[in-house]
Amino acid sequence: MRSGILFDAVLLAAVIERSDFREPKLNWRKRVGPKGESQFLPVPFSNAKELMEIVRSRRRTTVWNMFFQYFTVVYALISGIVLVPLYLTFIPLELYGNWLATGNIIAWIVIVDPGLSTALMQRTSVAYGGGDTTTLNGLITSGVTLSGAVAGIILIVGLIMAGYLPNLLAASGPELKSLSAAFYLAVVGTSLTVFSYGVTAINMGLQSSLGIGLVSAVSTLSSLLLTVVLLYEGAGLLAIPAALMARGAALIAGNVVYLVWRIRQERIPYRPSLAGSRFLLGLMSFTFIGQGLARIAANVDVLFVARQIGPEAAAAFALTRKAPDLSRTVLDRPATAFMPAIASLVGAGELSRARAVLVRLLSILVWLTGLAVVGFLGFNRAFVGLWVGGHLFAGYPVNVAIVLSLALAVLASTLASMCYALGDIKANSLVWGAYSVLVLPLMYFGSKYYGILGVALSQVVGLALVGVGYFPWRFAKLTKLSGAEATAMASEFMRACLAAAAALLASLLCLPSSWASFVACVVGACTVYALVLAVVSNGFRRELRSVADKVRARVRPPLTPS
Repeated sequence: MRSGILFDAVLLAAVIERSDFREPKLNWRKRVGPKGESQFLPVPFSNAKELMEIVRSRRRTTVWNMFFQYFTVVYALISGIVLVPLYLTFIPLELYGNWLATGNIIAWIVIVDPGLSTALMQRTSVAYGGGDTTTLNGLITSGVTLSGAVAGIILIVGLIMAGYLPNLLAASGPELKSLSAAFYLAVVGTSLTVFSYGVTAINMGLQSSLGIGLVSAVSTLSSLLLTVVLLYEGAGLLAIPAALMARGAALIAGNVVYLVWRIRQERIPYRPSLAGSRFLLGLMSFTFIGQGLARIAANVDVLFVARQIGPEAAAAFALTRKAPDLSRTVLDRPATAFMPAIASLVGAGELSRARAVLVRLLSILVWLTGLAVVGFLGFNRAFVGLWVGGHLFAGYPVNVAIVLSLALAVLASTLASMCYALGDIKANSLVWGAYSVLVLPLMYFGSKYYGILGVALSQVVGLALVGVGYFPWRFAKLTKLSGAEATAMASEFMRACLAAAAALLASLLCLPSSWASFVACVVGACTVYALVLAVVSNGFRRELRSVADKVRARVRPPLTPS
C-alpha cells in the first residue's frame, strides 16, 4: 500500500507539472461599478519584473495544496491505523467500539454545518480570480461570521445530544461515564474545527497553500503527540477527544493570523461588507440539504451495526473498512487540491484550460482507483490480520462490498468536486441529498435482515446510481466534453479494469504471513498492474514518459558551451 501511495504521487505530480495553469501578468485598476461600488480589475503590468500582488500562481498553489493534502492523509494514517493498536492497549475493546459509534453521532451533529466552507472556497476563488474585491470583502466578512454561528449551533446541539447517549449506545455504568466525558470534549473539538474550516476556505480561495498548510501541519503533529502523551499518562479514552479539541483551537488561531497577514501583505483593499452574502446564504440552503444528509448516510453505518449486532461487530466492520477508507482519502485529495485553481480559472473565463486539466486528472484517478481495488481485494484480510488480528476481519463478502463501495465513492466524489469547482453547487447538493434519502432506509433494513453485509451493499447500490447515473453526465455537460473525449475516458476505464484483473490473479499466488512478505506481495501486485496498464494504455505510457523526462531534466546537468 505504501508503494501505491508513491505511485499516486508520481503520476499526480506529472498532472500538475503539465497542467496549463499559466498566469497572466496583472496589476489592479480601480473603477466604479454599475451600482456605485468600487471594483478592482486586472490589467497588464508595465514590465516583466513586476509580479501581481493579489492573484497568485495557480500552479504553485496546487502543488502546495497537493503536498499538504497528502500530509493530512499521513495524519489520518497515523491516527487511524498506526495508533489503533496503542488505543486498544489503553482502552478496552468494547469501550473503543462504542467510541466509534459515538463518532457517528458526532457526524450527525455536524449536519448542522450547511456545507459553508466548500461553497465559500468556490465563491472566494471565483471573486479573487475575476478581481471582484467588493464581493471578496463580503465573502470574508460573512464567511467568518457565518462560520462562527454554525460552530456555536453545533456546540449547543452536541451538548443537548450528550443527554441521549444512554438511549443510543449499549453502555452503562463506568463505561457510559467515560463515553459521556469523551463525548463532551469531542463536541467542543468538533465545534472549533468546523469554525476553522470557514477561515481555511477563505484562505484557500485566496490561492493560499503554503501558509495554511504549515498551520495544519503544526496543529496536526501537536495533536498526535498530545494523544500519545495523554494515553501514557492514564487519560484513557479522553486522550482522543482532548487532542481533537487542541487541534481545532490551533487551526483557528493559525488561520486567522494568516488571513490578516495576507490582507495586509498583499494590500488587498479590504473593508467589512456583506456584498455577496445573500447569494452565499442561498447556496447554503442547498448545500445544507446535500451535505447534511450525506454526512448522516456516510456515518450511520457503524451505529446501525452496533445497535443491530453489537459493539464487537461494529469494531470489526470499522477496522475492516479502515484501510479502504484511508485510501479513499488519498484518492479524493487531488480533486480537492485542484478545486481552488479550477474555480479561479472559471472566474477568469478559462473553461477550456480547466477542461484539459480535469480530463487528465480524471484519467489518472481512474488508474489509481484500479490499483486500490487490487490492493484491498487481494490483501485487506492479511492487512487486518497483521494489524489488529484476524478475528477482527469482517469476512470476504463484506470486504468485496467495501471495495466496490470505495471505487464508486471515488468516482462519484471526484466528479462531484470537479462539478462543484465549476460552479454547479445547487444541483450537486440536491443529488447528494437524494442519494442519502435512498441509502438510509437501505442501511436500516440491510443491517436488520442481512447484518454487516446488508449495510455495506446498501452503499454500493446508492453510489452506483449517483456515481454512474448522474455525475459523469453532468461533468460532460459542464465542461462541454466532446464525444471523442468521453469515449477515450470510457476506454481508459476498461483498460484499468483489465490491468486490475491481471494483478488480482497474480495476488492469488501470495500468502503473506509477516509484514515483510506483505510489503513484498503488495509491491509485486502493483508492479503487475503497472506493467499491464503500460501495455494496454497509450495515455498511461504518455504520462510515464512525461515523468521520466522531468526526472532526466532535473538529474542531468545543463550543457554549457565550451
